[in-house]
Amino acid sequence: MIQAGSYLCLLLGLLTFTLGLQADVSHKSEGQVGFTSNANFESANEDSDWYLAATQFANWSAGSGRVSLKGKLSKFVSEDHNDSFLWRTNYSVPVNSASHSDLSLWGSVFGLHFLNGAPATTEANFDYLGGDLGAEFVKDLASAELAFGGYYQLKSFHSFDGRLDHLMAGFGELLYSVSSWKLIPSTELGYANSSLGDYSRFYLSLGLHAEFSPRGLWSYSGDYLYLMTQFTSRTITQTTAISRGRGQTIMGSVQTHEAHSFSQLELAAIRKLSEMWKFSGGFKILSQNSKSGIEDYSVFEIFALVSSSY
Repeated sequence: MIQAGSYLCLLLGLLTFTLGLQADVSHKSEGQVGFTSNANFESANEDSDWYLAATQFANWSAGSGRVSLKGKLSKFVSEDHNDSFLWRTNYSVPVNSASHSDLSLWGSVFGLHFLNGAPATTEANFDYLGGDLGAEFVKDLASAELAFGGYYQLKSFHSFDGRLDHLMAGFGELLYSVSSWKLIPSTELGYANSSLGDYSRFYLSLGLHAEFSPRGLWSYSGDYLYLMTQFTSRTITQTTAISRGRGQTIMGSVQTHEAHSFSQLELAAIRKLSEMWKFSGGFKILSQNSKSGIEDYSVFEIFALVSSSY
């Protein structure tokens, strides 16, 4: 609990620091309460739990670019080994600005720290530190905006046998607005080379974000993500029965690479309370299936969130 209080003080310190900047600063604060059916991403004997989260964002101009900071503290009621502090700082700078197009470069450092020791319930649930460098090109089209680019990321799981991942990825998204709707389909393709060979992998993600904002105080949003991952060094053996006729059956086996498929659906309703304040509530459904069948799980979450932008 002391650690959680320390990180909460850090969030408040971040807010105080950025409020004192004499610059074009924008802020967003969020408070969230939620319930998850599977706090530990287990395939059986699932443990449900309530959680609380506090998030602080800040963004301001610095030189010819902009700096952004984010900190998020998550606290679980019973499964407190999942308590964590997530942070990220980013600096982006425009390179040039041509007619209807823009190129920017950015760099980030980030980290995740579990307050009571890494739960290790999934391959990502370990403390890590990382950084990335990337470029993004934005092009205005007749009725939409196209963004695409690439980045390099280095991530160190220092508490996980010194695991170090090098990742290269390319991404693209299309922002399309019409009437009261906003639609953003997106995709990302990448490869991660890990110092622990079992975690080297290719992946492809497909996503869709949708917003519906009719006149009035209510709006609605939805997000869908599908992620396919194939591991390059992790293999599994699949055995099947093969009928040879005349009642003869033999067993055949084949080796294949382990693969995961992950999907996430989130739907939310947002109520504008004032120029600064909003309330939202909704649910998430997450699931993962693996060829080996040993890393399968499903999760259902409900949440309520209050945010303030200033």
